[in-house]
Amino acid sequence: MSFLSLPPELRLQIYALLPEFRSNPNMPITIASGNVLAPPLCRTSRLLRHETLPLYAQNTSFTFWLASGLEQKRLISLGMDHWLCALGSTGLARLSTLNFNRNWELSRPSRGQHHVGFYVNLKRDLTVMGAQTSRRWQMSMGTYPIVKDLSGMRLQSVQLLERSVIARLQREDAVADDASGDVSVTAEANGQLDFTRADFEYVIAAMDVIARHPFSTFEPQEEAKQRQLVAFEKMREELAAL
Repeated sequence: MSFLSLPPELRLQIYALLPEFRSNPNMPITIASGNVLAPPLCRTSRLLRHETLPLYAQNTSFTFWLASGLEQKRLISLGMDHWLCALGSTGLARLSTLNFNRNWELSRPSRGQHHVGFYVNLKRDLTVMGAQTSRRWQMSMGTYPIVKDLSGMRLQSVQLLERSVIARLQREDAVADDASGDVSVTAEANGQLDFTRADFEYVIAAMDVIARHPFSTFEPQEEAKQRQLVAFEKMREELAAL
């Protein structure tokens, strides 16, 4: 008896025992040029790809370190594009954990400011195999390092990003007003459609908008407030135009 002659349900149980298809949140895969985009079994045949790719996408945590200073049409790197193509719509629909990191666009960063940025983590629990899945995302966002955001304005801009991404995932047309909150913000996005390449590209583009409007931690309070109002209005306009 060959492996392919086994019932599909039994094959799925066997796949779940293989290390590359088991969930391991402590070992995320960073997507970059030259990455192995999918386990070899996913590239063996159309049948095995159809059966294993959703399992791989669902149980793998993917991390992205986004480059700074790029034109909007180049925000999706070659490595990301290859990864998106490798997963296809089937794999993208089953993604459950995505981690994005982006540094601020600082014109003249001082020593130590090259690694001042913010993060976006998207996570959902897909416990049932099959096409009909709930698109329930848990989102957490924040800034790093926390001690460098003394005025909290960078955090507020990331909260604006949060509401924009939630609106996208919920397929809504609004970017809410500012709201104060903790350093790490948690929210839920519930929608009816699967995660798509367009959703991925939106998150990247929205993070680029926020990164291009950094706030100095050394401005006088009154000047900072005025600049914040102007910058937030500009960010809202750019986010709405995506």
